[in-house]
Amino acid sequence: MSINDFVNKELVLFSRQDCVRSIPSMIDGLKPSQRKVLYGCLRRNLTKEIKVVQLSGYISETVLYHHGEQSLNQTIVSMAQDFVGTNNLNFLVPNGQFGTRIMGGRDSASPRYIYTYLQPITKFVFREEDDALLLRQEEEGVQIEPKHFLPILPTVLVNGATGIGTGWSTTICNHNPVEVVDRLIARLNGDASVEPINPWYRGFTGYFKRDPASCGQTFRVYGHCQWVDSATLVIDELPVGRWTQDYKLFLCELLQQGKLISGFRENHTDTEVSFTVSVKEEAAKELLTNEEEGMRAFKLVSTLSTSNFFLFNAEGHIQHYKDALEILDDFITYRLPFYQQRKECLLKSISARKKELQNKAQFVQSVVDGEIQLKNRSMKSVVEELEKRGLQKENGNFGYLLSMPLSQLTMEEKRDLETRKAEMEQKEAELEQKTSKDLWIDDLKEFRKTFLAVGNPDWSHS
Repeated sequence: MSINDFVNKELVLFSRQDCVRSIPSMIDGLKPSQRKVLYGCLRRNLTKEIKVVQLSGYISETVLYHHGEQSLNQTIVSMAQDFVGTNNLNFLVPNGQFGTRIMGGRDSASPRYIYTYLQPITKFVFREEDDALLLRQEEEGVQIEPKHFLPILPTVLVNGATGIGTGWSTTICNHNPVEVVDRLIARLNGDASVEPINPWYRGFTGYFKRDPASCGQTFRVYGHCQWVDSATLVIDELPVGRWTQDYKLFLCELLQQGKLISGFRENHTDTEVSFTVSVKEEAAKELLTNEEEGMRAFKLVSTLSTSNFFLFNAEGHIQHYKDALEILDDFITYRLPFYQQRKECLLKSISARKKELQNKAQFVQSVVDGEIQLKNRSMKSVVEELEKRGLQKENGNFGYLLSMPLSQLTMEEKRDLETRKAEMEQKEAELEQKTSKDLWIDDLKEFRKTFLAVGNPDWSHS
């Protein structure tokens, strides 16, 4: 094989798959391994806790995960992590030691000792009503995860993403789910505002400041500290992505240098940072007069770039997005038509359900009135009579009627069937009046209400 053939016929296939595994989709914000995990959990309706190692085994078996078990375990763990700097909206519940901000998740326990299950709010993001619209995939005769899920909001903006493929990489920062929802609703209502969506990390008590010299594509990320007295500094927040243990090593280096600090104490927990630092007198005098210089001296300032927003678009090609708003607009363009498809599917389902209830009510009435006799008759003659009376078959037979228990062949049951049919008709009328945008906005408002109700109160803080 020539080098040209190897590169253009073999290596290019590997490089493509490397990018697919490393760079998420704009549609559902997931990489293939994450999509397999979510599909396995939804398929199993995982509402009760299970060991991570058992879940990975189930996914490997039923969804055909072809890579290492340790890699799959780590994917599950990362989807459940909720400490500062990870997920704003973790789809799985972390029950056990899933890692902390002390070591950036590297201190998670063995998968056989920790448990997880679906975060209840996950089903408000990936709606059951959209299941029929998903593009199914098969591999080796087995149904695996869909090509994409259809979340109600761009989850890649909520939880961010990082990845390095062949020739491409992506770094997308986290954003406030409430702000993303509000901006989505405004866009659907015709608001063309170009006000940017700023980075936001759940539980982070520092702040972001846009760097004017970067054309709006870089933010300075500030931790937080305060002077207790003229020589004592309390550091109670670190920039996003800077872990407690790493910062401790930095303070140890400063202590060895002997120029800036004379000692420090650790008072932090696995969720909150707290270093009490004794600063040398001469250095303290200088830093007290210049807050920015003090933050930089203690490495409490970092940068966050928004110029590397690369994702697979709806056509399956890697695309660069200039900012979060462009991702949002592209997501709306792709997602909105599926709400019209959902409406049509729901109307079809309601119509079928109405006919079934109507047929059942007619059948029960006929039995109660004695017009249909079931005793001492062959199945063939009963079927012929049902056909003669205009009752409709379901799946080619009348099983849904003839399998009704005797206790349901009563006037009370008939009235109940008619009541349920009337409810279906009302639901149908309400659905027909709504546009696809109305349906989407209803989903977004329900998610927003649920998210704020079950989440930490500071989740709504921008």
